[in-house]
Amino acid sequence: MPRPVKYPEFANLPPKEKHAAQKKRWFDNQKQDPNEAENIRNRNRENKRRSRARQLLQKQQDTSGSPTADEQPPTKRRRVAKSDTTGPSHSAGPSDPSADAGLSSHATGPSRSAGPSDQPPNAGLSNIPDVTTSTPRIIGQSNVAHDSIPIDPVLLDQHKAESRRYVGVSVTTKTHSTRDACVMTELPSPNDPICPSLSSTSTYIDAVLPVDNDLASHMLGSEVPIESETVRWSDGSITVVPCIWKDGVNLCQDDANTVKNFATLPESCPGSEYVEHVHFRDWRSKPAELRELITATLRKNKAIVIREIETPEQATLDVDYLEDHYGVSPYMRVVIHDVEERTKDYSNPYKTGTVEQFIRDIHDPSKIQCVLDIPSAQGGLPQFLNILDHGIVMGWNQTTNDCPVGDQVHPDNFTIRGWSLFHHGGFLTYPHHDSDGSATFAKVKIGMKKWLLFWPKDGNMLTRTALLKLAELLTDYKNNQEEIVSTWHIEVVTLRSGDFLVQPPGQFHAVYTPVKTLADGGHALNFEWLHLTELSRYLDIYKGKSFTNQVHEHSLETLQRMVVNLPRINRRIKIYSRPLIALCAMVLQARKYVAAGVNKKKSMDTNSTKRAVDISKAIIKYFWKDFDSAMNKYRKVGTNQTDPGDLISREALKSCLESFTQL
Repeated sequence: MPRPVKYPEFANLPPKEKHAAQKKRWFDNQKQDPNEAENIRNRNRENKRRSRARQLLQKQQDTSGSPTADEQPPTKRRRVAKSDTTGPSHSAGPSDPSADAGLSSHATGPSRSAGPSDQPPNAGLSNIPDVTTSTPRIIGQSNVAHDSIPIDPVLLDQHKAESRRYVGVSVTTKTHSTRDACVMTELPSPNDPICPSLSSTSTYIDAVLPVDNDLASHMLGSEVPIESETVRWSDGSITVVPCIWKDGVNLCQDDANTVKNFATLPESCPGSEYVEHVHFRDWRSKPAELRELITATLRKNKAIVIREIETPEQATLDVDYLEDHYGVSPYMRVVIHDVEERTKDYSNPYKTGTVEQFIRDIHDPSKIQCVLDIPSAQGGLPQFLNILDHGIVMGWNQTTNDCPVGDQVHPDNFTIRGWSLFHHGGFLTYPHHDSDGSATFAKVKIGMKKWLLFWPKDGNMLTRTALLKLAELLTDYKNNQEEIVSTWHIEVVTLRSGDFLVQPPGQFHAVYTPVKTLADGGHALNFEWLHLTELSRYLDIYKGKSFTNQVHEHSLETLQRMVVNLPRINRRIKIYSRPLIALCAMVLQARKYVAAGVNKKKSMDTNSTKRAVDISKAIIKYFWKDFDSAMNKYRKVGTNQTDPGDLISREALKSCLESFTQL
């Protein structure tokens, strides 16, 4: 049977005409969807903007003494240009040794290749590569590569003896990877030896991004006071600092000073000891491997940022967008965090209002506000990452037959799985960690966030008491700034539209939102990082109200149901010794883990409590004899508090819990 033709009416056309007709038909079909039509228009506008930037850069090159068009090979040629002699020309193919250097040395004079490989890494503006032939690159940046790179830079190092046809790509013999300067989400830290210094790249970036680099000018006088100061961050971006101008005074000058200090801190780079950097393009076809990478990264107490996990949106944060894309009514009642109120009483910055009022006040220069924790179905993990949330997927979804759901279930068990955040430009969230021991993920939909991550410089060998004292410094950044900088390692992760960040439980972080922003996020519990959940909840026992900006009380029943799931747990889940002890401890000593400032209930029992306690006792007895022995091993002096320990044998766990599998 002949294979059916998708467009039979084009079957008899010549190949070129057939392709053009099919392309036009496809576009016509796409434009029938209003959302897709808007996306196409937005992409076209972005392409035109980038084209103008390339033309500007080319014009600057031409006026700064760069080679003329007559001296350069055609822009789309991929081989080395002919030399001035009458001898045969040579292309930079596999057999051409000169291709490694990006130059041809044949005959009497050098020839030029059309690409960045013949430019020195720290060249000034006049030596910027011709962006009409290849996207500009900064060496030593992310392992993120854009679509114009024909092969992965890491593979280039592994196969450097093979074809060298790609002279339009800058290649080094080290595994330093490249970054598209046009995205400008991650510029190098001056303290990172892999990354070039900011002074050598700032002019270059300004030339490539004349618009995106300046995030402040369009806001002055319309969204923020005209008197607002601006600051340049270590990635080269320029933002406003917080400002509410009244009677000739900035009411939030302390916030402004803090943001100025944050702007001096290094941008997180690929190769960071604390943050894993990947691009979703490289993992799109490998969801299982990406889930494993995220789990392994958080298990080691590291954060991970995934660039462009979804297509960046060119949209405006307004009531129409929220109604159309989130179903959020403009009349919805919300609790608004107001910066002016915070300057009067730090512990009570709240006002009541509606979504419509909040959106309208974006254009009131006298107000800086945010709305936190809007429950949102869109705010959950992307579908292919959903099974990372073991609390929901295994704790709740798979235990209701063993332990039916009772009448009194805390709504936070489900509402915090996904939420949305609305922020005015200029809002600063001071250092804190998220409560109740969950990992946090965040995805920027519209706007930008400067996400600052904090780790103790003394590493993970600190005792709990020492960690508690260091964490207390973060509760008063203004007065402890010098000591914080000397005792904490801090990196800035710039999140733009489409970027996705996951941070482990207990991760101290601060966030500055320089422009109006909509972000989605949520919290998750996972069997592999429960030792970090326990450590985070331990800190909240003493300083819960100081360490977190939102208090949740939901996790106990979710933890109990995770224990209930253990006799029937998914075969692919890895169980480590320290997370397992931590889980049992949080169930057996539930009252000890109630955060400061939260009322302790007379009874904390639920339908899952008895079975969870029995299973926890059986595990402790089987693997560690008694609870005290297990806790001595767990909190042994000199133990890395973030180490997950050894893998637990699944056969041993099955044998231990066999009596709980009876139907």
